[in-house]
Amino acid sequence: QGNLPKALKHARASHAAYQKIGKHDSEITMLAQIGQMLGAMGQSEQALEMLERAVKQAREMRFERVLAFVLVIQAEELIQNGYFETAENVVLEGLELSGKKMLARESQFTSMLARIKRRIGQFGEAIQVAQTGLKLSDELGLPIQQVLQRLFISDAYLDLGAIQHARIHLEKTSSLIQETGINAFVLLFETLQARIEVLNRKPKSALSRLEKIQDSLGQAPIEHRLMFVTTLAQVQLEVGSVSLALQTLADFSGPTWLEARAQSIQLEALLNQPINMNVLEQQLQTTNAFFNSNRIPKLEAFQLLVAMKKAYAFLQHDHLAQKVESSLTKYRNELVQSLESEPQLQQSFLELYASI
Repeated sequence: QGNLPKALKHARASHAAYQKIGKHDSEITMLAQIGQMLGAMGQSEQALEMLERAVKQAREMRFERVLAFVLVIQAEELIQNGYFETAENVVLEGLELSGKKMLARESQFTSMLARIKRRIGQFGEAIQVAQTGLKLSDELGLPIQQVLQRLFISDAYLDLGAIQHARIHLEKTSSLIQETGINAFVLLFETLQARIEVLNRKPKSALSRLEKIQDSLGQAPIEHRLMFVTTLAQVQLEVGSVSLALQTLADFSGPTWLEARAQSIQLEALLNQPINMNVLEQQLQTTNAFFNSNRIPKLEAFQLLVAMKKAYAFLQHDHLAQKVESSLTKYRNELVQSLESEPQLQQSFLELYASI
């Protein structure tokens, strides 16, 4: 992060140089990388504008491989900012472009489509698409995609409370990490193992595991680090370290789905300590405004509603609690319906949220 402004300056200079000498494929590639850097610096609006320019130029020049590269970056930026419908259109274009011609890109786009399906709450489809992408990655021998797709599938299974399903993929992931030496993904692997311990009502074991791997933070992708942070805060809350959980999430900033997860934990934490009514009301206002942005993935929106319902009930805002209850029912039914083709997963999800 600290080197990004310097890297951005160099990228802009390279872009200008390529533009001057008419090396258009490199010019467009550099434009996309500038967009990616702007996104990483939190300047998402500028990033998306830059990426749209790059896509337009690649289409006009008919640079198919460059276009596929740019579409990956554009889709990722859209996913991070919660523009899932637009991201899906971008990924479908990428799949049409890369299908049977650029197999590694096809695997990447398939993986992204699975992520989008999961974010919009279509869990059954998400897992099916992810399995298709995983099969392609295995056939092509793409180790990074093989690991990432298995981690994604495991994470999705844990979202549904399907511990045994997740374990099967995590066991294979462990072998792949050892065989390939891709240590950048150890942090997420251990984070998911900690989530299993939480689901098995062993939060102290989960906390011990997470504390042991904090030194791996620097090697991991930023999203994996943020997943670690939200999981750590959840575990701290589970073991009763409420103030620590709030401290862990102080100034948290990340993709919309992790932001939603963080706000759910913050609300739960505020309800589990001596309560300052003004602080709770303020947090609820922030959470409500965020919820109404309509850029939150369906499961995280559902989890956010659970926390909001508890807070409104505590504050005796009965009409608001009832309104939230109505939305909760709607979201629960939609999530259950998305798993019609997976009755076991449907049952796991219902058992996980039986008390709500």
